[in-house]
Amino acid sequence: MANFTGSELGDVFLESASHSHVGAELNAGAKNLVPPIISALDPPAGTDIEPDQIVTFEVTDDVGAFARIFVVAKDLDSGVAEVVHDGDAFNGFYVEQSTRVLITGGIRYELLRRNGWTGTRLEISAFAIDEDGNEGTL
Repeated sequence: MANFTGSELGDVFLESASHSHVGAELNAGAKNLVPPIISALDPPAGTDIEPDQIVTFEVTDDVGAFARIFVVAKDLDSGVAEVVHDGDAFNGFYVEQSTRVLITGGIRYELLRRNGWTGTRLEISAFAIDEDGNEGTL
């Protein structure tokens, strides 16, 4: 069994550039200030997982457009970190059994390491950057 941990999402700062009383024309060149959200982590942080259990999470954005999403898996016992997805493709032990599935406003990741998860504790980190440079992390 591996103990799965993840970081908590912090407070999200949201600033709206819309001025409904003036009209949409004022927003034509406005930059999106809403960062991507990484959520629906399963199994939840701090729970044990089996070596062959799939880990899932979702990355969404109010515009639904991403510049890059990186995913890293770290064995907390050994300290070894592996790049699961580099923003272009799955890498190494994750190529054959991991997937990205399009969902409304984003992507669902389904991660499974070839030969199973190692160690007793696992941490998944994800970094999502939208087209306006806003970053969300897990």
